[in-house]
Amino acid sequence: RARRLRQHYGVSYDAPAGLAIRLPETMAELVGEEIWLVERDGLDGRWRPGETRRFLELARDFARVSRFDKFFADQRPLYELAEARARRVIERDMDLGWFDRFFGERPGAGFRIVIAPLLGGHNYGPRRVTLGREELYCILGVWYSDRDGRPAFSREVIGTVAHEFNHSYVNPLIDARRREFAAAGQRLFPHVEKELRRQAYGHWSVMIIESVVRAAEVRYVAHARGAAIARREALAQARRGFPWLPQLAELIEVEYEGNRARYKSFEDFMPRVVSFFDELGETMPAPEEDTVSPRVVELSPPHGAYDVDPALTELRVSFDRPMSPSYAFVGGGETFPGRPEGSAPRWSEDRRSCVLPVRLEPARQYRLSLNSALFDGFRSDEGVKLEPREWTFSTRE
Repeated sequence: RARRLRQHYGVSYDAPAGLAIRLPETMAELVGEEIWLVERDGLDGRWRPGETRRFLELARDFARVSRFDKFFADQRPLYELAEARARRVIERDMDLGWFDRFFGERPGAGFRIVIAPLLGGHNYGPRRVTLGREELYCILGVWYSDRDGRPAFSREVIGTVAHEFNHSYVNPLIDARRREFAAAGQRLFPHVEKELRRQAYGHWSVMIIESVVRAAEVRYVAHARGAAIARREALAQARRGFPWLPQLAELIEVEYEGNRARYKSFEDFMPRVVSFFDELGETMPAPEEDTVSPRVVELSPPHGAYDVDPALTELRVSFDRPMSPSYAFVGGGETFPGRPEGSAPRWSEDRRSCVLPVRLEPARQYRLSLNSALFDGFRSDEGVKLEPREWTFSTRE
């Protein structure tokens, strides 16, 4: 079932962490009504209500059959060791008051750090609002161990913790100005797309969020460990696919932190962040179309949509440039959309959009691919093929 959720709805990376923070302390305590409450509590849209309910029923059954509570109790000494080692580093070097001072006050917010050994080098920053109280999480992986294989933590973990807590502050600010960032984001993303996709950052909006989160992380490192280490961190982030990170961190230091009488909170500074990316986008040339793969700029319905009207009669894909007249909608079986008899895909006059007539059914999961290893009909006018792109969605009942 977990594999199915990943394949059909993209339930991966931070999505399981977002569900986990909404569950009772033990799965045995999870009853039907609580399962429904979990679904309504601001859960990531990748978790569809019916699928979530069934997954949690299976997880609860697994916990019972495997006697997971006994396993968890047996491992308690290892967990306590991990917590104690992380606590020594975090309590010595972590200043939780910095977040309100830097971003602006967040009354009633509480900070929670959860050690998650199976995540390795992955870390996540979900948040939950319940009964008027906001809980900000850092789900912290474990990527170091001692010579006996037991979890270990160094001072470098401080920047990671700051990074994940930053998400709870930054994400809502970027989401509120998504349209203002769109032009610059779409122009910049192709220049770093290959590197960012390797890190599962597949959209320009995620690039913007991660840029601001990481720049704020640099500023926290400067606060906690000094300017020299902060400069090294900014350069490391530049090598990870964010080449503008040193300039953005410097902008925040000089114009924001240096002028807090004018900027009472980071939200007040957001117009300047927008203009930074606008100016950056203007200085970077558009990629050469004859050497860079075409890009999908819009899918209708969007990839991962879970409440599509079954009465929809057309799927539409739009590209960033004119395409050749060929196409390749790839798939088969029950998950491939049916087509009205005698219909065929058609291109818009400028050949930037291709429409696939469909006949959908309610409460169904659909999956297709634009191009594949064997079929590559989607090509630019110059003959450059589209890199295979998955497209999934589900219809409502």
